[in-house]
Amino acid sequence: MKIYHYTSIETLALILKNKTLRFNNAKFVDDPNEAITKDYGSMQDYVFISCWSNESIESIPLWKIYGNNCHGVRLESDTKYIHFNGDETPINGINIVVENVKKEFYSDYFINLWQHDKPSINHYFETNYSDKERIFKKDTSTPTQKSWEYQVDAAFNTKATCWAFEKEIRFILLGCSLEPSKAKNNWQLVFNNITEKKKISSCFVDLMLFDDFFNNLTITTGPLQNESEKIIVQTLVQKYNQNIKVLGSKLQLRK
Repeated sequence: MKIYHYTSIETLALILKNKTLRFNNAKFVDDPNEAITKDYGSMQDYVFISCWSNESIESIPLWKIYGNNCHGVRLESDTKYIHFNGDETPINGINIVVENVKKEFYSDYFINLWQHDKPSINHYFETNYSDKERIFKKDTSTPTQKSWEYQVDAAFNTKATCWAFEKEIRFILLGCSLEPSKAKNNWQLVFNNITEKKKISSCFVDLMLFDDFFNNLTITTGPLQNESEKIIVQTLVQKYNQNIKVLGSKLQLRK
């Protein structure tokens, strides 16, 4: 799936130089209600997100909010170029501890969460928009319902309808303090770690990107970029990866 990420030139420089994609903790994203549920309160400490859009048409609101007020860039990539080591064998919607990350704290571990309730299992989420209260733990009143099953989409992938214009595609890493041998493919232990509010220290985690991401990357320069800003983008591409395509915005906005 084609995906689009609006950001600043400064962030672009860090992505190209470090070859990483930053996942921010839910406490620091624009929506203050991320990962807050009625039954378990805030679980923001444990949720790390990289946010994209699946809207191919340039979005003026996204340019203004995330693209440095139309002076930044839009990255065009594909979900298949965002890799999590070991993502070939998800079990019950949870994957092994991700290895291709640069961590803020050695004691924290990160698990790639999958959207496993779709016809085909995806390593990304198509964000839901709803104004209903979010409940994390499923209704266990039915005898066939396992007591430890959770509503992952409701807790970690639902935003209020006022955010629907974003048409968001997101990648989610869950942070936990479990040793990898205990966290590996164990849905129940990982969520127990979260619901019991086990300490985690990280505010972000950086996912290492591979060559296919950069070799297939297209950058669109912001509709209000001046000549010097365009020169900076071109210079970054020349320095770090000349395979990257650079296009100008098709929008015409009054300065």
